[in-house]
Amino acid sequence: MVDKTAAIELRAQGLTYKQIAAQLGCSETWCRHNLRDGPKGEPKPMDGLEVKLNAIAILEEALKKLREML
Repeated sequence: MVDKTAAIELRAQGLTYKQIAAQLGCSETWCRHNLRDGPKGEPKPMDGLEVKLNAIAILEEALKKLREML
């Protein structure tokens, strides 16, 4: 189960749905559906390391889904 309170707080900090999904281990669709009417903060600038970590999280999630399909 996704911690909606944490998701709302992350969105208020300016994180994107993709970033929230990667951090909480849920889908972007869940974020779009459950957070669309909530507060949206200023976009949080990401440093190079954070960008790489987010990319890794997204790729790991995609790999997990691919393995489940096999």
